[in-house]
Amino acid sequence: MIAEERYRMIREILRRDGVVKVLPLAEQFEVSSETVRRDLDYLEKQGFLRKVYGGAVLDMIDTRLDHFEDRELKFQHNKKEIAQIACSMMPQGGSIAMDVGTTNLAIARELRQQNKTLTVVTNSLPIANELADAKGISTVLTGGVVNGLEKSVVGEISLNTFSMFHVDLCFISASGISLKEGITDLGFGEVETKRMLIKIAKRVVTVCNSSRFDMISLLKVCSLAEVDSIVTDSDLNDDTALRFREAGVKVIRPQDVFTKEG
Repeated sequence: MIAEERYRMIREILRRDGVVKVLPLAEQFEVSSETVRRDLDYLEKQGFLRKVYGGAVLDMIDTRLDHFEDRELKFQHNKKEIAQIACSMMPQGGSIAMDVGTTNLAIARELRQQNKTLTVVTNSLPIANELADAKGISTVLTGGVVNGLEKSVVGEISLNTFSMFHVDLCFISASGISLKEGITDLGFGEVETKRMLIKIAKRVVTVCNSSRFDMISLLKVCSLAEVDSIVTDSDLNDDTALRFREAGVKVIRPQDVFTKEG
């Protein structure tokens, strides 16, 4: 198989799956692993992909923001796993802040089942509604301009409300997590909110499903150094988890919780 044909097939697999691995490609093309790595080097220089440990990912900037209701239906099992870990991190009698997002909504739903006394500050209308009558939970909803797409309140009033608090822990969602670009997301108002939460929290936890790793969204929220840990689901593979941990990032998956902190 000539090089141009391999390039075409690699691009097709990337568009379909978002990721390629060196060893499976070598078997499929009946070439050596070194040949595949040279192919990936060439395609990376052409801007088609970004090499990662053991393969490559589609190097795309995510600019799509789906409706809240559509996102809520996706990755429900993954969000449940994340929510269980997140709730175990919450300090009894303490305070937390949560931004908008369907993963944080899943955390709020799990929190209702926990025997915790907490103050929760949020700009999410669904989260505030979920926790409004939750036993032991004191919920503060910020004011602001209503964002119908995200079902949140944003803007100066919301930021000023958040700035009045000092919380033990904040949970921020993310559309992309990258070793190169850090935490990224969509929406100017939402990104401003995440940055404010980072300022008011003693500890910062990013919560997102495993599909968000090695993705870059439109707007940068913060560097990975500004985040204390990333909580994700059991679908994150060992290679990716190891790569981020070797870069100094604390990654917590369900399979790590009872063996090591991450």
